[in-house]
Amino acid sequence: MQIKFFNKDIILATAVVYMSMALLPMLLNIKFLEPFAKTLSDFQITDIWLSELQQKEFITVDTGIVIVNIKDLDNLQLSALLGIINQFEPKVVGLERILKRDSNSDINKLLVNAVSQSKNLVLGCELKDWNPEDREYRKNLKSDDEFTSAKISGFTNLFLEGTERNSTVREFSVRETTPKGTEYSFAFRIAGLYNPESVNRLIKRGNKTEIINYRSNFSKFIFLQAQDFFVEPLPQEYSQLIKNKIVLLGKADVFNKSHNIEDLYFTPLDSNYTGRYIPSFYGLEIQANIISTIVRGCFYFAMPGWAGFITGFVLCYLNFYIFFLISEKKREWYEIVSNLTFLGESIGLLYLTILLYSNYNFEARLSIPLLSIALSVFVFEIYKDSVKPLSIKAYNSFFRRSIR
Repeated sequence: MQIKFFNKDIILATAVVYMSMALLPMLLNIKFLEPFAKTLSDFQITDIWLSELQQKEFITVDTGIVIVNIKDLDNLQLSALLGIINQFEPKVVGLERILKRDSNSDINKLLVNAVSQSKNLVLGCELKDWNPEDREYRKNLKSDDEFTSAKISGFTNLFLEGTERNSTVREFSVRETTPKGTEYSFAFRIAGLYNPESVNRLIKRGNKTEIINYRSNFSKFIFLQAQDFFVEPLPQEYSQLIKNKIVLLGKADVFNKSHNIEDLYFTPLDSNYTGRYIPSFYGLEIQANIISTIVRGCFYFAMPGWAGFITGFVLCYLNFYIFFLISEKKREWYEIVSNLTFLGESIGLLYLTILLYSNYNFEARLSIPLLSIALSVFVFEIYKDSVKPLSIKAYNSFFRRSIR
């Protein structure tokens, strides 16, 4: 029997695949499958490239960003540190910590004075209480009023709009809505003061969220401890390291082996990308990567959802055409051809995904095509040997009964 390219069996089999894909989320919501579902949903093919295949030794250090760990500093020490850093004339200073007034009024005055004398200082804030109905955050936790006078703020949230805390940080939000208006991100504010043209490029893209183009952890930026500034005399090279640069102040206790896991985040650079072990990035390290992405203009372009749907449909349809053709012409070859087809397509899609991501800054979201070709192998035999014969039998039985 000749198999036509357009026939009802291929169309129906393809429909069964997409119906199965639509029902899959419901199946994964079953209690004992939840851990598997969460791991699967938080994994992307590009994680393999970022964590294992990327040649990190060829990634240069971004000398335009200086990370300073201020984990244990109190307000008095922080005021002194700001005064010292200001002497080196940084282009922008980003303070991740939310400032709270001290019980000692003299210390408050010192910190207020240090903050006011810091040019281009961006203060971190935190958005709270996501309201899914209004699509906005009800609260914006900022530093106390005496520290925020005439200073720019930006939210430091890395998980937004109800995202789970143990998810991988792949994207950053450019802006969010609060009852008082639009709030921009910490990284966006800093990049805007450092290089206004860089945020203009970002705004022109028109995206609310962007993929982070990760360089690495603190090792690919200038990293200093706060204590490095409290030595006499100060090293002369600090002026070269800091002048006209971005200085980020926050918690980044990277050499402390007893990390507080609440301070750390999962990223695509984690070596254990197929499961959950221990997160390895401080928020300040991720902020540095976001700022570097904006300033360098190294944005990713992502495949729209409809393109992945169409690609999956075409591949699935072609698979069924090949499978029906082989099963009619050379049935004994079916097992080999179907498995080789699936293997070849899978390897091709994986290679294409990593190639486009690594060389062309394009994220080919091919999860649907991969799932559709995987299901096509199983659905074909079920459709041909069970669904179709049973459907014909049921139809004939109903048709005969109707005639009688």
